[in-house]
Amino acid sequence: MPLAIAMAAAAGGCLQRGVPCDERYCPNGYICIKNIEGGFRCHSSDLPCGDGTIDTDLGEVCDDGNMEGGDGCSANCRSKEPCGDGIIDKGEVCDDANSVGGDGCSADCRSNEVCGNGVPDSGEACDCGTGDVPPTGQPCAGRQNSADGGYCRDDCQVHCGDGRLAPEEVCDPAYAADLSCARLRYDFGRPGCSGSCDSLLASSCGDWNWRAHESETSTSLTGVWGSGPGDVFAVGKDGVIVHYDGLKWTSQPSNAYGSLHGVWGSGPSDVFAVGDGGTVERQ
Repeated sequence: MPLAIAMAAAAGGCLQRGVPCDERYCPNGYICIKNIEGGFRCHSSDLPCGDGTIDTDLGEVCDDGNMEGGDGCSANCRSKEPCGDGIIDKGEVCDDANSVGGDGCSADCRSNEVCGNGVPDSGEACDCGTGDVPPTGQPCAGRQNSADGGYCRDDCQVHCGDGRLAPEEVCDPAYAADLSCARLRYDFGRPGCSGSCDSLLASSCGDWNWRAHESETSTSLTGVWGSGPGDVFAVGKDGVIVHYDGLKWTSQPSNAYGSLHGVWGSGPSDVFAVGDGGTVERQ
């Protein structure tokens, strides 16, 4: 009986030796793999990628000691993550096995070159996104591609200056519109168009004589001062203050209760108004 037990134990030991590996055996649960330098070694059959050794027999082309992608070696160790290898790695949205753009995948593999994806691709002047793609960048001003207005059209071309008058545009410098400075209450000239196509410019307009302005108040005005044609202040009864920006007059907030009789400034952002009871208002 002791002899039988010893033989059974020896047989069990043999069974536990597992997979032959060069001149030894790998334990159960391990595999025998060939090192890139030559020779063989035992490795856990569960996680060969991430051990810092490139196991070519298992299809690895890299192994940087971790299982994170986006660092020059993919999470499965099957790609060095260059754009153009035909494998869509972390940070890539496409990879068509070349480094040429204009074929449905950009040269850096970060765009599928579709208008509305938020990436200005070859042939596109802009792309502020559509659908679930949010607008990014200062020119987009928080607005997606649109046929009605904003920075970028729905075909990824810039609205302003395209020679078309979109529904939300006031003007377009390349659009031949029959505009007159009379629209801005001037006597002659053709108005210009702002760089954003949302307002007319009166710099090319002129007057033959004095003309009436809508001052936005019916209160008597008793003082006026300006730093230039686009920056004029007027003051009057009941503490009223109005400002002209070259196109229109608008009311300004005032803390004065009595009448203001004079206004003066050292510049556009340093203006004083004076009036009854020693009142001094300053902007």
